[in-house]
Amino acid sequence: MNRRNFLYASGLSLILPNLESFGSTASKKAFDKMVFLGVGFGFTESIYPTTFGIDYKFTKLLQPLAKHKQDMTIISNLWHQYSRDPHAGCTSYLTGANVDGTPGKRFANTISCDQVAAKYLGQSTRYTSLQLTAQDKNSFSGYGKGLSLSWDENGKPVSGINDPSRLYAQLFGGEKTSYKEKLAILKQKKSILDTFTSNLKSLSSKASKVDREKLSEYSQSVRDIERAIQKEKMWSNEPKPKVNYAQPAKKLDGVTEMKTVYDLITLALQTDSTRVISYRQPLKNILSGLGISYDGHQLSHYHGSDPRTAASEKKDLKMMELFSYFIDRLKTVKEVDGSRLFDNTLVSYGGNLRTGHMLKDVPAFITGNVGSKLKHGRHIKMPKETALCNLWLSLLKSCNVPVDSFGDSTGEIKELYQSS
Repeated sequence: MNRRNFLYASGLSLILPNLESFGSTASKKAFDKMVFLGVGFGFTESIYPTTFGIDYKFTKLLQPLAKHKQDMTIISNLWHQYSRDPHAGCTSYLTGANVDGTPGKRFANTISCDQVAAKYLGQSTRYTSLQLTAQDKNSFSGYGKGLSLSWDENGKPVSGINDPSRLYAQLFGGEKTSYKEKLAILKQKKSILDTFTSNLKSLSSKASKVDREKLSEYSQSVRDIERAIQKEKMWSNEPKPKVNYAQPAKKLDGVTEMKTVYDLITLALQTDSTRVISYRQPLKNILSGLGISYDGHQLSHYHGSDPRTAASEKKDLKMMELFSYFIDRLKTVKEVDGSRLFDNTLVSYGGNLRTGHMLKDVPAFITGNVGSKLKHGRHIKMPKETALCNLWLSLLKSCNVPVDSFGDSTGEIKELYQSS
């Protein structure tokens, strides 16, 4: 049974175009992709350049990226106006939401920009998006609430994969379950959801207004699961890509873990398994792997301490080496149309904290491109307290995601597209 007939037979109201991924003879095209990398406690202050424009001077800690200087952009003076917690550098990083809301109200987030992108870029891939995270505890890594960098349309945390070995198995692992067995499992999942939905409707008719609002959120979550099951069903008879890469070991030190995840991100994009990825990076494991005894929070208070400053800079230098490695990988891989993976992938690297507990002028490193729209090789100095969401809006629109605003954005960062 071919894939189109399967979709028809399964009763799904979704028709897919002829895709190169399924061996179509249609013209080969490289698709737009987005990667969001997030850190918890930001970086040491000495990493940031103090000069601007095309002639800005790289700092010592940025030297691992020197060969990529013309292919990246640094943006200063971005901030998230609702950021309040210096120990939660990624809770609202990709959402721009006022998570504290009105005093006395419960915590509330909004959809993250990667999930907005996934709605438009991820419909034809096996995974609409991938959320990757680390095994670090939030209290030591400065991430705050959430299970990854990503939040769904109800502002609920999206779980992340925290094991490179499991990520590999999900992307490229051998199938032990037959097609018929998969359909039976999916049918059982759907039956359980149908029962749950029926119970929710019954509860809703008897619930108070506040409880109905909560039940409505759960109903949306159920619909999200239903869509995921439908997608899993569509792909259940499609073999996973074959890659020349061994499955990672279960336990890796922090540096090896990050390098392996960068490899797997590259492979996921190269095989068009997904086009949107977020990665909440490790800190605790990185520090222990570098022989640094401080935890992330202790290290964030490096001011006035020479040993802590040296340790913080050692960590940042290694993070930049690994980031440079990732850019190398993107530049090396060829797409189906002969272009580089780098030329069709926008990558953002940063967080809600600049350094220590500083909530303004947050780190923003941008690399990659889509249609040569971005003009790299500069350190852009924005007006003070420019909305971080202006960056997310700009990147979304660069990938042709049809949005007019995002979060508290006030407009695009036009400087990203200008040559000077």
